[in-house]
Amino acid sequence: MKKVISFLLLMVGLGMIISCSKSSSSPSTNANVMFVNGCVGAANIDAYVNSSKITGASNLAYLTASSYLAIPSGASLSASLLLTATQTNLATGTVSLTTGSNYSIFAGGDVTPTPFFRFTSDDLSAPTSGNAKIRLANLCADTLNATVSVGSNSVLSNIGYGTVSSFVEVAAGTNNIKVGDPLNFASVIMVGTGAQTLNSGKIYTILLTGTNTTNNAAILISNN
Repeated sequence: MKKVISFLLLMVGLGMIISCSKSSSSPSTNANVMFVNGCVGAANIDAYVNSSKITGASNLAYLTASSYLAIPSGASLSASLLLTATQTNLATGTVSLTTGSNYSIFAGGDVTPTPFFRFTSDDLSAPTSGNAKIRLANLCADTLNATVSVGSNSVLSNIGYGTVSSFVEVAAGTNNIKVGDPLNFASVIMVGTGAQTLNSGKIYTILLTGTNTTNNAAILISNN
């Protein structure tokens, strides 16, 4: 009898171990989302998905981005970017998130009167050896079509207002990066405050904000 009881206890213990093992190895049901404040004139913002405030994406200052954050996946989710101080809605949209995929949500335009919401699916596959990847988020508040040049090479062209381009590969290295409308020389500005280093294997987004003539800014943020 004692042997039977011991055997049963052993089997129960094994069952618990197997159950715990299955639970700890359960696949994630999250997507990865970066939140970006590129809205001219906006104070700091908080991100919400389905009315839940996102830890790690609160109090985001203008021209800053969160890291990629784990967000429960699902279809037709409500995403909102609210001003931190007043919890006033700045920009809202509907997004669908697939488990394991990567996305960005941008606030763009001008806080008065035209803020806008942009949602993108992000291809974070590694660039080929010796290269980096870049894209342009044209968050300008007017109808500027922008071209990006790295050194003397044009790498992205005619990226429209409110548009986020796909990533393209460029040679790694240190160069001046310029962005703006080549037909309107006054709109062309330098990314950052000088030459920018694009490291091999890295992925970047250029944020272009403002208008053709005022409050224009361009910075580089890292996606990996």
